[in-house]
Amino acid sequence: MIQAKRRTVLLLPEGNYLSHVSRLLVLGRHLREEGLRVVFACGGRFAPMVKRYGFSCHPLLTSGTPGQMERARKYGCYYDNALVRAYVDAELECMSRIRPDMVVSDMRPTAGISTELLGIDHCALVNTYLTRFDASPLEPPRTMPLARMFGRSLYPAARTALLRMASRPFNRERRRWGLAPWRDVLDALLGRTLTLLADHPDLFPVRALPPNVAVIGPILWQPDAAGSLGLPALDPAAPVLYFSCGSTGRAGLLSHLVNALDGLPIQVIVGGSTDTNLPAGFNALPMAPGIDMARRSDLVVCHGGNGTVYQALSTGRPVVAVPRFYEQEFNVHRIEQLELGKGLWKVTDSALRETIQSVLNSPKYRARAERFADLLQEADAGSRAGQLIVEHLRVTRRLPARASSAPPFGRPEPVRETS
Repeated sequence: MIQAKRRTVLLLPEGNYLSHVSRLLVLGRHLREEGLRVVFACGGRFAPMVKRYGFSCHPLLTSGTPGQMERARKYGCYYDNALVRAYVDAELECMSRIRPDMVVSDMRPTAGISTELLGIDHCALVNTYLTRFDASPLEPPRTMPLARMFGRSLYPAARTALLRMASRPFNRERRRWGLAPWRDVLDALLGRTLTLLADHPDLFPVRALPPNVAVIGPILWQPDAAGSLGLPALDPAAPVLYFSCGSTGRAGLLSHLVNALDGLPIQVIVGGSTDTNLPAGFNALPMAPGIDMARRSDLVVCHGGNGTVYQALSTGRPVVAVPRFYEQEFNVHRIEQLELGKGLWKVTDSALRETIQSVLNSPKYRARAERFADLLQEADAGSRAGQLIVEHLRVTRRLPARASSAPPFGRPEPVRETS
């Protein structure tokens, strides 16, 4: 435990996406057990959940425009000049008020600018496939129209150009403050002090890592077990399917699933749903504990989101995934390459029915998923991340403060305005 001056860690998730909030909730618990003062700052759809888990949460500008997800699907990034500037201004005000010893961000790409300006240590939690350390086979995303235009042979060069294009709003803001430009948008997702890769290396292998980058593995989370209290008894003789679309799944997928399973003796647990008009055999649970529900199932059908995929694989259950945008596709490609399940890009009732039956009826998918579950039992990623952060704070406590061109917590001034 850290016994001297109590250090403050500010956790900065992208509050509109469940996986980015939930991962920091798990990390926050570990840091709090180590005696650190843990504070959240976020807005968006899942900000109220932070307070329910016993953390203080400062309001922070978080964009939630209707076209945000569609922009990300088309171009790979939804940030523009105005949004980046607004985010940085909001973060500077928040960090100057809280005065943290370290900021830990999860999918908050402007945090690297704000912490650099204030001279605060910055740790980023990020998936391996969103870094240049990812060594898995490169596949062009089928859900991104720009990438689809180039085809497999031209995609590597096109990807380089797309990543640079996406970095323009961030580099515009960095120029405003006199900071050196980033190579591309992948730099925006790295921590200046530490970067923690939240994927298992067997799912996403890595290239040689610099000293300040570490693989911690997936941070598993689920709501409290009370979320399963409304689940009726299931027939042990009939297959069980767990369905979840997380916070970013494709609209209408549940309707396709209802039609696809019509007439089949399959029971379905529907996570994150309050629908009371589902047909017989479908059981809705508004806050389903995903790990427990996956364990009670034979197959998980989902959107390919990182959190749900790892919930399934941690219990040895294969996956049928219907991705909505490129980040989910990274998971789906690897699931198919490792034969841990199947992906489906063009959804029809008949195609979904056929895909589900093929995975349920082929023992190899369950066998491979069970072997992968053994790998995931080896480490507690949340605890590992907490240990790395605590160790960094212990070391830096004995070092003199870093020189910085900006006052430690005073508001810096931009070197010039850019129109």
